[in-house]
Amino acid sequence: MSRQLIKIPVSSPRLLASAIGVAITATSAAHMAQAAESTDSKAQGNSISLGATTVSGEQNEQSYQIEKADSPKYTAPLIDTPRSITVIPQQLIKDTAATSLQDALRTVPGITFGAGEGGNPQGDRPFIRGFDAQGDTYLDGVRDTGAQTREIFAVESIEVAKGPNSAFGGRGAAGGTINMVSKKAHLGNSFDGGYTWGSDQTQRYTLDGNYQFSDTVAGRLNLMSHESNVAGRDNVNYDRWGIAPSLAFGLGTDTRVNVDYYHMESNDLPDSGIPYGFSVGKTHTADSPDKPNDGGDSSNFYGLKDRDFRKTRADITTFSFEHDFSEDLHVKNTLRHGNTLQDYILTQPDDSKGNVNNGSVWRRANTRVSNTATTTNQTDLFGDVYIAGFKNSYSTGIELSRETSSKSSYTVNTSTTPGTAGGSNCTPGMIGAPSDWNCTSLGNPNANDPWNGSIARNYAGTDSANTTRAIYAMDTLELSPEWLLNMGLRYDHFETKYKSYTAAGATTYKGSDTSDFFSGQLGLVWKV
Repeated sequence: MSRQLIKIPVSSPRLLASAIGVAITATSAAHMAQAAESTDSKAQGNSISLGATTVSGEQNEQSYQIEKADSPKYTAPLIDTPRSITVIPQQLIKDTAATSLQDALRTVPGITFGAGEGGNPQGDRPFIRGFDAQGDTYLDGVRDTGAQTREIFAVESIEVAKGPNSAFGGRGAAGGTINMVSKKAHLGNSFDGGYTWGSDQTQRYTLDGNYQFSDTVAGRLNLMSHESNVAGRDNVNYDRWGIAPSLAFGLGTDTRVNVDYYHMESNDLPDSGIPYGFSVGKTHTADSPDKPNDGGDSSNFYGLKDRDFRKTRADITTFSFEHDFSEDLHVKNTLRHGNTLQDYILTQPDDSKGNVNNGSVWRRANTRVSNTATTTNQTDLFGDVYIAGFKNSYSTGIELSRETSSKSSYTVNTSTTPGTAGGSNCTPGMIGAPSDWNCTSLGNPNANDPWNGSIARNYAGTDSANTTRAIYAMDTLELSPEWLLNMGLRYDHFETKYKSYTAAGATTYKGSDTSDFFSGQLGLVWKV
């Protein structure tokens, strides 16, 4: 009996798998051919009719896309408006977990924020393209004056126009404008609430509810409570709450009336940061500037819990009326009265005497008591009209407003003048009790120091009053489907009065000024 040995190559499994694959493919192809022949033969005898298929779609409510600005002064969709306008919609505010106007504007290029430098009050101080826009902030198209830290729990969206925009609001607006669109009552029932728990004892609760009372009447209520410390900073804390009810009549009809109220209060322990290294008599150059001093932990807080505070309050009531004469003609009137209060004493780690370079800090007290009241009535007539065969989307209006502001301060008695009569030179040995805790250590300050100075209102201050009377007209002229001409003109009559006085009420200065000026805009759009 003989044996025959068969050598099998290592690659045989691949060859076997390939063969099986070819066989399966061939078999499948054969069946497919038979199935095709069977289908063709049946199709010749019987035809099958399929029912109609309807495809529908709707806009994604969570989209970031905004087609048109809220203010009727913008007479064309954003895509056809020849200027840089950024809109922050409600969904983006939620997705970024923004809790204040400053938080929300961090998503907009070209905007920075100041921090009360140069004697400016605490609160929002945005710069648009390098220009101070503190007085160019609007609420529903109406100027919102008064130094405050603005919340956005009752804000639907934020519109930022970059570049000169005085045709929109008159004085100022060299860098642009910021317009906040408030949440208003609408048809339908809705409820949205949220909470945030975070590090540094952060707790935030919000509620947004809308209820339809009848076919044409609805109400909306927004509530907010916020409390938090600040990451990386000792002792600093923010505590605020707010309420914003809104009631609407005539919804879904040609005539609509809205009544809105906004109230917010805050009670904070403010932060002035860390001191700069300053050398008396030093020549400051670009190569040798002052810079923040490395006095230890960056979380050092140089204020005093027994002395420092910041309290604010805002009350804004708005009455608006809208009527549609036709699909192409509308009128809107907005009447608003707002009152903003700000009251604070905060510690500025003073560096003016060179103390920092000697390892000590003078706790200088910056104080302010201010009250700003504004009453504004704004009427807009807008729509579409054809003139000589060309479509004009226009908006005309009249604005009447009066703003009054009073500012005074506190007298903070430090009870001692350490080192020099200037009272801000912390000589060696004056840190702590010898200076009544007005001098503290650069590297190890204590916010719980038992400061025992006195605080009294200083009624010496200033009053100012501004009156504006303005008329304006905006138009988008459609020359052709590809060419659009955007035009705008505004005339302002502006009066300002100013008075400073002593604590006893004696006037030390009094002045006034009147200005009449035009503002305009012109832009051309070519759509390819």
